[in-house]
Amino acid sequence: MLSWTASAQLDNITGVTLTFTPSMGSPVVATATDSGSGLAVDGPVNLMESTDYALAVTVQSGMDDITSQISDDADNHQIFFGLMGSIFSGDVTTLDTDSQGLPVGLSNELTTECTEDGNVSGMFQVQLADLTGMKSASSTIGDGTALFDLTWSVTVSDDPDAPPCENEEEIITDVVLTWTPTDGGTPVTAAAQDPDGEGPLDLEVLDPINLEFGTEYTMTVTLSNSIEGEDITEEIMEEDDEHMFFYEFTNDFFANPTGDGNADDRADAVNYNDFDENMLPVGLSTTWTTTGDMGAGSFRIVLKHQPGIKSETSTINDGGTDVDLTFVINNDPVNVDDLQDRLKAQLILAPNPVRDVLNWQLDTQEINDPLEVRIITGTGQVLKSYDAQNTQIDLSQLPAGSYIFQLQSGQAFVSKRFIKM
Repeated sequence: MLSWTASAQLDNITGVTLTFTPSMGSPVVATATDSGSGLAVDGPVNLMESTDYALAVTVQSGMDDITSQISDDADNHQIFFGLMGSIFSGDVTTLDTDSQGLPVGLSNELTTECTEDGNVSGMFQVQLADLTGMKSASSTIGDGTALFDLTWSVTVSDDPDAPPCENEEEIITDVVLTWTPTDGGTPVTAAAQDPDGEGPLDLEVLDPINLEFGTEYTMTVTLSNSIEGEDITEEIMEEDDEHMFFYEFTNDFFANPTGDGNADDRADAVNYNDFDENMLPVGLSTTWTTTGDMGAGSFRIVLKHQPGIKSETSTINDGGTDVDLTFVINNDPVNVDDLQDRLKAQLILAPNPVRDVLNWQLDTQEINDPLEVRIITGTGQVLKSYDAQNTQIDLSQLPAGSYIFQLQSGQAFVSKRFIKM
């Protein structure tokens, strides 16, 4: 338990320092300081391409370094990281954990992206959250109380002496999940599509996954690049020793596999039907059995590219990310499609692009279930959830970029993309 003095210091943070230490070379330091009107970041942060960095986060209150106080109360705190732009290869890997084995975020690792066409830039969000009484394996950015929420501009510089980029991520414009009942029946499909091809927008989920309860399905994944006419599924099969799908879903939504998927723990159960030459799972084909009527949940699918590192213990944090999508999943889809079509026709977002406040409008007279509003990144990460009674959403602190506004009513949901300036 923190003392009163320590708690007061956490409520009065006056400085944050990020130290990026490369495997070779000098550290890069980025700071945010309070000059009297709140924390303000310096920048941009200049990093070199294709470089492994150790990232340490330190926090100050007045003249005191209070990083150790956060570490001492790690069960109630977590640092979250948000990325915008192709600046890092994969996600930030957190090394330090609390007494429950949950991440803290004071000590981390990351690798900058390989660049061949000049420098690349993006945004790097760092948020320290007080999660007292609510910290869990499913905690996300936006949960709890933000003790600071800072965004740095990051530039990754092209190194002319670096080796050529290898194993670049595939261009994927279409992803289709097909759920076929093993005892016969009509297959169920759910798709995601890139709305602007090679443009700045990411894959966008188009459909929910509407399954029947108490039913066994074989789920297959097909991927393609419609711009070049490429069958990405076939390429993954040819390079299956470099690829693996990871899954995350609402806890106990399925009777088999049980649990919540292997995104948080590789050892958790997923029923893979396909394996590479080393007998390691791939995930283009899997088997699922729904439980009784669970209603609506979420289903996340992540394709990792792990050349040379795929193993029995490689995880979702290893390698590059080719696909990261989160679908709404239902196992009692009666009347869902009709309501979903009406929601999509009625939903209005304005202004779009938005700078500060996003307004949304919907005729809710025929909706009986509670409404939930979410703001989601292009890769499917839920940043914030809102009370649907509030039709004005303050997005002034959100980094510039492309996002998805998602509204859910019971098992029906509708998503619309918007641009934050």
